Amino acid sequence: LLSEQVFRAVFPHLPQNGPAGQKGLSYYVQKEDLLLIFVNTLWSGLGGEGRVETAWLEQVLAENPGITNKLVFGHHPVFPVNGFAGERQRTIEQETGRQFWKILKKHGVQAYICSHLLAFDVQVQDGILQITTAGAGTASRMPAEYEYLHAVQMAIDDEGLHYQVL
Repeated sequence: LLSEQVFRAVFPHLPQNGPAGQKGLSYYVQKEDLLLIFVNTLWSGLGGEGRVETAWLEQVLAENPGITNKLVFGHHPVFPVNGFAGERQRTIEQETGRQFWKILKKHGVQAYICSHLLAFDVQVQDGILQITTAGAGTASRMPAEYEYLHAVQMAIDDEGLHYQVL
């Protein structure tokens, strides 16, 4: 709870359109043909780490059916990355993860962008990208010879989502 209070205090400018109890922790931004949804995979109200509110996600996506470009951002991956598995510690809890991914597919989400693990990984599951990118600014935590130190640049155009790893 303390970390949630600190996050809200540091980022008071974030939209307050998230689900009950998560105002400023989960939110969405819509501009023209782009919908960005930020989900909280750590909310204490659902039990903390590796949990995510799916009813609100479904509602936001259902209320924006005509938008072509839809990206969802969260902290925990849904699918294991580089062999790191473990519900709620390394990934979203399995049953919720399956429901979450089903909602993404149903509503034509292009990608789920997440972090949590200090690695870069891209997987395609049911035609949706899971892009795991964490490591920018973590030089003090990991050896330089590993893949951890990176940044990902993305662009969306009429042909789809493009990215490059730096």
